[in-house]
Amino acid sequence: MKQIFVYTGTGAYQARDIENFLNAYDITYDRLCEHQLEKLRTHTDAVFIIPGGHVNAYLTAWGNNGREEIKHFIKEGGVYIGICAGAYVAGSSYQKNEGLGLFQETFLYKEKQEILKTSDKEGNIVELIFENGPDFSSLKADEVLLKDENNIPYAISIKNNYFFAAHPEGSVHYQKDPRTFSGAKFFYTLLEGL
Repeated sequence: MKQIFVYTGTGAYQARDIENFLNAYDITYDRLCEHQLEKLRTHTDAVFIIPGGHVNAYLTAWGNNGREEIKHFIKEGGVYIGICAGAYVAGSSYQKNEGLGLFQETFLYKEKQEILKTSDKEGNIVELIFENGPDFSSLKADEVLLKDENNIPYAISIKNNYFFAAHPEGSVHYQKDPRTFSGAKFFYTLLEGL
């Protein structure tokens, strides 16, 4: 498995769920805060996971230098995985803050919380935790990984980067153990295949 970095800095209040998931599957990882993003320059064969959190706090903390470090990482072949807030920041902007610009769309905040039933390409049911995530309907994805019964995409890939509108990793708050939660099993398989 590739080396994994998890953003745990300012605004990353759901990083704990990612860390619980990684620990449940015995996956080693390194934490990065906004002051350490330059470490991505020397690890362009790694995976960088941006968890759910506070979108504007991410973008403000990273500033232009942090955004440039992340974009360089991706340009050089690093794999970006954005979950919820991590997907919001990948767009061109969020509210008045400049985003990463990995795609031109700008997502509007969508308030909604629920456990979603999605399906993968083979029709297997995969549950996700939706907590105010973006709507991917307008994006041109290279591949739709998970969609609901109305064909609304909730996990997509674009240029070897992965975006989740809802959380696959499990949750302490929702009492979704990553060892048994179908979203976490899907996420593990995805990481293993990178």
